[in-house]
Parts: sequence; C-alpha cells; structure tokens
Amino acid sequence: MVLRPKSLFYCSYVLGPLISISVLFLNISSAEAGIFDWFTFSSNPEVAQNLQPSSSEPLTVEQIKKEKERIQGKKNRIKTKRRLVLKKRTRLEEKIRDNKEILGVPSSQENRQIKLLDEIENELFEKEKSLLAEEIKLQEEEKKRIAFDQNKQIESVDTTGADKQNSYREEPIQENEFKRGEDEELQQSPGKTKTVTDRELKRKARRLYLGEQIKLERDQRRNSEELDGNIRFGRLQVTPGLELKQKYDDNIFYEADKRFANGTREGKSEDLISVISPYIKIIRKRAAGERFGLSLLYRANQEKFADLSALDNLQHDARGELDFSLRGNRIRGKLFTTFLQTQDLSSFDKLQAVESSSVIATNFNPRTSRTDYKFGTSVDFSKSDRFLFRLLTYLRNINFEPSLETEDREDFNTSLSTFWKWTPLTRLGVKYDYRNLHYNSNSTFNLDSNTHSASLAVEFEPTALISGTFELGYVTREFIGSTAGRDSIRFLMDLEYKLTDRTRFSFGGRRSIEDSSFSTINAYVFTAVSATWNQDWTSKISTKSTIGFQNQDYSEKVADTKNSGGSLKQRSDNGFNLDLAASYQIQKTLRAELEYRFNKNDSNFNELDFEKNSVFMTLKMAF
Repeated sequence: MVLRPKSLFYCSYVLGPLISISVLFLNISSAEAGIFDWFTFSSNPEVAQNLQPSSSEPLTVEQIKKEKERIQGKKNRIKTKRRLVLKKRTRLEEKIRDNKEILGVPSSQENRQIKLLDEIENELFEKEKSLLAEEIKLQEEEKKRIAFDQNKQIESVDTTGADKQNSYREEPIQENEFKRGEDEELQQSPGKTKTVTDRELKRKARRLYLGEQIKLERDQRRNSEELDGNIRFGRLQVTPGLELKQKYDDNIFYEADKRFANGTREGKSEDLISVISPYIKIIRKRAAGERFGLSLLYRANQEKFADLSALDNLQHDARGELDFSLRGNRIRGKLFTTFLQTQDLSSFDKLQAVESSSVIATNFNPRTSRTDYKFGTSVDFSKSDRFLFRLLTYLRNINFEPSLETEDREDFNTSLSTFWKWTPLTRLGVKYDYRNLHYNSNSTFNLDSNTHSASLAVEFEPTALISGTFELGYVTREFIGSTAGRDSIRFLMDLEYKLTDRTRFSFGGRRSIEDSSFSTINAYVFTAVSATWNQDWTSKISTKSTIGFQNQDYSEKVADTKNSGGSLKQRSDNGFNLDLAASYQIQKTLRAELEYRFNKNDSNFNELDFEKNSVFMTLKMAF
C-alpha cells in the first residue's frame, strides 16, 4: 500500500494534536505530585473531531451547529480552568512572599508548583489558539454553505423566485456576525491568519482575574452591614457611620389573633418603630507578610415605638477581633470577643420560628434586660498543603435582671476538626463538637447539660461558579439529672451557585438540637431550609429574595389549656418566611434599602399560631 501526500496530510492533521497533548500530559504528571492533575485538560474523544478540508459539498447546517456548540463548550471549560489556575497561583505567590519575609528564604516546593502551573497555563493557551483556528475555519465553512445553498436554489427555481431568501436556517448570517464578542481582535482577514502570542493571551487572562477580584470586593461591600468610609491613618481605617430606619410591624408580640375554646381571645398589636443606630468601625487589615490584623466595632441602637412607648429601648453592641499568622502562614487564627446589652421582648418560643436561633428565656414582662458576653479563639494549623487542623472554642456568659436570675448561665463550646485536601479546591474532614451548659442557680425548667456531636464534612469548589459546605453527623444531649436526654441526626448545608457575574443563588439548611423556653420542655429538634436569589441589576441597584421553611419537634408532652382542656400532647410547629429586599448604592458612603418580611407559624397549640408582616426603610451613611 502506498501512502499518498494527501493521506499523510490527513494523518498528521488528526494525530498530531493528540500526540502533543498526550506528551504534555505525561510530562506534567511525572514532574510533580498529583494535586495538579485536576487542572490537566485533555480532549474528549467523543466530540474532539477536527474540521476536514472542504470537499465538493461543504458541511451541513446541523454539522456546523454541532461544531459551534463543541467549540463553545471547550472555550467555557478553558475559561473556568484558567480562573482556577490563577486563583491557585495567587495563593502560592502569597505563601512565597510570607516565607521570604518571615523565614528569609523562599520555598522551593511552592516554586516547583508555580512552574507546573506555568506548564498548565501554556497548555490552555495552546488549546485556545487551536480552538480559534477551528473557529475561523468553521466560519469559512459556513460562508461556503451559504453560497452553496444560494447557487443550488437559483438552479432549482424560476426567475420569479430568484429573489427569495434561502431557508436553510431561520435567520440569515450577517457578515458582521463573526466580528462581535470579546475575541474580535483574534479574527483573521481573508487569506491571512493573525498570530496570537502567549503574551497577549496572558494579558487577557490577567484582566479577567483582576475583574473577578474587583467584583468580589464589590460583593463584600454590598453584603456588609456597615459601609466603609474615607478616613485613613496609614493602614488604619476609621469609619464613623449612622443608620436611620423606619419599621412597621403588624404583630409585635407574635400573637395568634383568634378566639380559643376556653373563651379567651388573643389580638394583634401593631406599631410604627423609629430606629437610630450610630456606629464606629476601626480596621487594620493584615497584609501579605504581616502577622497581625485588627477589627473593632461599636454600635448603639435606639428604638422608639409610636404607641407602645413602654417598649422603647437602647441596645449596646461591641465587637473586637484580632487575626494573626505565624510560622510562615502555617498557623492562622483569630481572637474574638463580643459584648451585648439589650432588652428582650416577651416570648414563648415564638421567636424561634422567626429568628432561627434559641430563645433566651421565658419572659412575661414587656421588656427584660440581658447582658451577653462572649470570648473565644479560632486557630487553623496547616502541617502541609494537604492537611488542615482547626480548633474553635469560646465561652459565653448570659446574665438577666433579678426577675429572671434563675436563667443566668455559662455556655462553653469547643469544636475540633481536621481536613484533607482531596483536590486543590475540595476538602474532606471529620468534626467533633462539645457543649457544656451550666446554670448559675437552681432552675425549675432548665437543667445543666452536655452535648456531643460528630460529623463528616466536605468543603468544595468544583468550578469557579459553584462552592459549598456540607456536614452530616449525629448529635446527643445529656442532662445532668433525671431529665431524659435527646439525640438526633444533624446536618449543615451551605451551597452557592454563581450563574453570572450579576446573578447568584444560595441554598442553606441545618438540623440541630436547640434550647426551649416553653414551660417544662428542655430541648427540641430544629430543622430549617432556605433559598436565596441575589441579583445585581446595575452597578448601584441590587435585590435579594429569600424563602425558608422551619420545623420544631418537641419530644415532651405538655398541657394544652387553651383548646384541649388541659390534655397532654406533644408540640409540633411548622414555620414559613419570605424576605424581599432592594438596595440602592447612591454613593460609596451612602446606601438606601427597602425590605419586606413575612413570617408564619402553624402549631398544634393554637395560641402559638401567628402571622407577621414587617416593612423596613433604611438609610445607611458613612463618613
């Protein structure tokens, strides 16, 4: 058999790229550990079909459409992997700077990893140039297809139909259709092919990375409670600010608004509330190579009720955080403290369905003073790039006014976890939590207890668009005394999907054992799921929509005195909440917000049913 030149051309055209990619893959795999295998790009044999030289009849419309989809899919995958490479490179460069400034010598391991990233980037650049060449060739095929169909149509119709449009596709292709998009400068002119250098592609990738960083900082500013001001003393940023809020609430005390079987009735109490909240924030961020950073915040919150003046209150909230980095960034952590002095509304576990956090105490007074103090630390220790050990511990002290002094308590929490890096952006871990709750005096309804929890955890970011955390385990609570304990499956879910730069979705859920303030019940299992849609309509206007469902499962039986004549039954509640919010960033230091909240609770104890509507208008300013 004799190989003709044309046959040799076909073989080299098809086998050449595949052999080059295979050799590059083997070189990268043998050069370093396997943590970079995830980045390696290889062609899919099912779809990687190169365009053949034009024959007497060009490609069909369906073939052109499939080739376009294949090329676009590869371009999207290259774009995602380039983002991951840039993110990994930034982390390695920061680690090298830290090692050089603290230890005096750079790390050879990080330098080897950066060289591997360079090889992976070069591979991606080669693939992109190859795709650009295929795209240009496909454009020529599409133009030939148009001319071929037009000539065929002219031959098959009479002169009266010579001016009809060809119908091989719904919309005719315009000449300028191929000149749109971000790759406009890469299109070739007739008879010439524009050379795309690695330097140009690296500049383009760098612009993409910097754009992502700017968008990330913008999202962080939007999601923060306090705005950033313009007062700076070197690295120290001082931000005094003020928030003005007007709130309408149609059910202040979470009342059922119905008549019960025993003849009593519970009605709603509505009011208009004015809130003024000045604050001051002091921040010194820890830069690369530095060991310490500082963050301080103080906020006062004054509420004035239009009708129910007995509920007027002043709240003080102070927080501090010192973050640190030691031993070449191998040890990272923070010391934190919070102080809260506030006044709680009366509650009967009704707040739980709304706030999704434990009610502090049973309170029959309009307002009860509470002082809440917490101090703790969080430390991450990285023995290597693959293993991470994490410790979180804090002590919380809660004190009430004399009428509720039996509820004074100390809450000690410790969490130990270890994570193993399965891929550069995926971690698997094991987590153990311990909680000791100790009441300072004898209490009739609440007892000292120990809570143990063990979970499997995963932190993942499979693409630049998806990230999340998931924990699944078992929790048990043992009371010190004759009270029966409680155990349950626990889970925690936090998933975020970034559809576009302007559209983000997040999904959350949790299941845990919570404290109760309902009569003689000591604890219950709380389950909640939620979904949130964040949308940036413009650079200044954004919206946030949240929907959530909750369930409270109580194991102990209590008397229903309102409708069942005092018969004993287990309590079960189902909650629903809807939150719609809009934000307008007038200036960097001035923002207006509008928010609507709807909360509903359905319980087998009728006095615990309620519906609640709230409207908030807020103006935030910083100086």
